[in-house]
Amino acid sequence: MLRSTIALALVAAAVTANWAAGAAAPSPRAHETGAWTARLVAPTSVAAAPGGAPQTTLQPLTPATGSSVTLLVLGRAMQQGDVWLRVLLPRRPNGASGWIRRNDVVLARTTYRIVISTRRRQLTLLHAGRVALRTPVVVGADPTPTPRGLFALYDAVPVPGSALAPYELLLTAHSDVLRSFAGGDGRVALAGPRGAAVTTTNSR
Repeated sequence: MLRSTIALALVAAAVTANWAAGAAAPSPRAHETGAWTARLVAPTSVAAAPGGAPQTTLQPLTPATGSSVTLLVLGRAMQQGDVWLRVLLPRRPNGASGWIRRNDVVLARTTYRIVISTRRRQLTLLHAGRVALRTPVVVGADPTPTPRGLFALYDAVPVPGSALAPYELLLTAHSDVLRSFAGGDGRVALAGPRGAAVTTTNSR
């Protein structure tokens, strides 16, 4: 339950509720007030274009914790009567996306968004476009800079023995420099007082 709540609450926003209801393209500021996520419920084929041949298959559970994989929805299209969703993929290169069938996932809406400014070293949590929290953060040093772009929460990994930071929030972002780190594939995370890398949804 905690993993599901975090996944829906902290995913970066991109699409509004009106989009899912079939309205025209969202306004430029729509991402600040809401987004749609797609939870995988079975192995899901990913195509390069709506109705295209499968190029890869996503598993429904994360390897670290066995939690449900929930992807950020970036857009949609109709192809031969089927609804297809463009989703942000949790792999390299950063920003990679693909198309999946609407009927293969469970859609949900979130009104939360995280914005991190690497220049100001500040995290801002937005709820329905309003600031809910601001806090300072540590970012990557010059040799291993924090990547910039639009990312989403991928998994919440428990940190044993930490009362202040009980979870590391793994993101869909990967380091542009480190191909591996601490036994992993260089995935970027949000963490608490014990350290860590952060990501950004803007370039400020």
